Amino acid sequence: VGVYGMVTKDGRKLFAEMQGKAVFRNGKFTGWVSVLRDVTTRVTMENELKLSEEKYKYLLNNVPVGIAEVDPEKDRIKEINDIACQYVGYTREELLNMPLSSLFEKESENIRRQRIEAIRRGESVSDEFEYQFRTKSGEYKWILIHLRHRVEKGKIVHSLGIAFDISSRKLKEEKIEARLRELEGDLAEKIRELKDIK
Repeated sequence: VGVYGMVTKDGRKLFAEMQGKAVFRNGKFTGWVSVLRDVTTRVTMENELKLSEEKYKYLLNNVPVGIAEVDPEKDRIKEINDIACQYVGYTREELLNMPLSSLFEKESENIRRQRIEAIRRGESVSDEFEYQFRTKSGEYKWILIHLRHRVEKGKIVHSLGIAFDISSRKLKEEKIEARLRELEGDLAEKIRELKDIK
């Protein structure tokens, strides 16, 4: 059995699967009986699938953002790129062999579980959200995730996320909020002082 490229009389290219059997008469080899089957469609689809997989792998590993394909039903990461691995400090192999839930800070994990339940129920949930992740070194990082799900019969069958490390932005926001609280306190104190002067 083999698949061979062929050209028809009119110049059309096709692929044929050939199966052959040797024929013997009176113990002597007399020739072959072969059956050809046109498998052009199958071979074309296989080649297109292979090309598509190569493009996916190239994009997965060459974009400057974290990308992960996860299975929330099994609490596993199915595929992850190098950038996402760098965000949390684990190797690809480590991440593929650990529960997805173990990466989330406790409150973030509770929010994630609530979102999963809402998605299963068919509720509208924002594609974008922020979570705190626990890195291998034990520190926490804020990650902004854009996530797409496919749900079938109340189960999430596919989930693909694009992730951005927003830890430095969150730190700046926290500093600004702390300064605003400080200014509000100063303003309240000044107002009290003015009232006391009257």
